[in-house]
Amino acid sequence: MYLESLSLKHFRSYDILQTSFSPKSNLILGKNGAGKSNILEAVYLLSTSKSFRNTIDQRMVKWGEDGFHYIWLNKNTAWTWRDIYRDELTVLELVEQAHEINSPVFTEVVTQVVRELLLLHSSDWQFLISTWSARDYAEMRFANHHSAIGRLVEIANRVRENDSLSDADKFYLEEMKKRDHPFPELSLEWLADLPEIKKADH
Repeated sequence: MYLESLSLKHFRSYDILQTSFSPKSNLILGKNGAGKSNILEAVYLLSTSKSFRNTIDQRMVKWGEDGFHYIWLNKNTAWTWRDIYRDELTVLELVEQAHEINSPVFTEVVTQVVRELLLLHSSDWQFLISTWSARDYAEMRFANHHSAIGRLVEIANRVRENDSLSDADKFYLEEMKKRDHPFPELSLEWLADLPEIKKADH
């Protein structure tokens, strides 16, 4: 068995590389830093699923193609940013309302919405989608957090009207707090100095 060809995209120093190999001997020539070892590493990675360098996977990805953040924004990840931007606007409105209403129940729900937004913001999702290293997992996790924001916003709207949680809403909120509970000390007061919040207060 021999390797007939190799195609690289955003790997180490290469934007794009397409090359073929002889079934006999192959000689790779180039100046220092030209990327000869990167080709060998790619072949080794293809054969063994690991790098011969002592490195983390992210360092094998070429970041910032042409001065642009390709890994985070491309045709495969654009849909995530549309959801993020819409959710950001919704969450900012809820935080403003929480400062005005001053309801402990409403604040509890909105605080969990903010946690879900922070998790939605994780750049790991776009990285995993773009590199195909765990695309299905990343898309599922992103969709779960986006869906949780939508459900919690609905609950917050009901709490704003009644200042109480139904049994079903309380159960869902508790489940989300168990599942997604980074920053347990998170306070909406931390967001009070955001320009959008301060502008609304004036």
